[in-house]
Amino acid sequence: AAPLVSTLHSQGMANLLWAHAEADVQAPELVNALAPVALRCIGEFSIEGLSSLAWSCAKLQLNEGPLMGAIATQVIARHACDSNEGTPPAAGLRGERVGPRELTILAWSFGTVAEAPEREALFETLAREAVPQLRSFRPRDLSQLVWTFAKARYAARELF
Repeated sequence: AAPLVSTLHSQGMANLLWAHAEADVQAPELVNALAPVALRCIGEFSIEGLSSLAWSCAKLQLNEGPLMGAIATQVIARHACDSNEGTPPAAGLRGERVGPRELTILAWSFGTVAEAPEREALFETLAREAVPQLRSFRPRDLSQLVWTFAKARYAARELF
């Protein structure tokens, strides 16, 4: 799969890495090929793709490279850009609805990583996105979100 990575679109890259993470298959050659391509086109990923990519990296313990930092930066930048234009928080990321599931996945992914660039700013962004949607969360997702915030030692009082 590694030689074909450069031919994949963003969703294809997210799906490929997710499949390896879900099957718990370590594939260093694939990751070495995928990371630079994903970094070059990080702005093309949907929120679902970004959350899938983050989950896959966390599950495969690929937290040392620049990819997790780029994902966090992308989420924060999209939220800031849309927030400044008056877009409601629930539609914060590039006009996409950031649902409870994606918020939970992003929080878990970065909460399991001890050190990640932009981690605190990302948790602040996720909290701002989550609060207006709290009633939309399934109980499992809400409990996982709150647990992750507590585990990451990020005190978002509005969530508790």
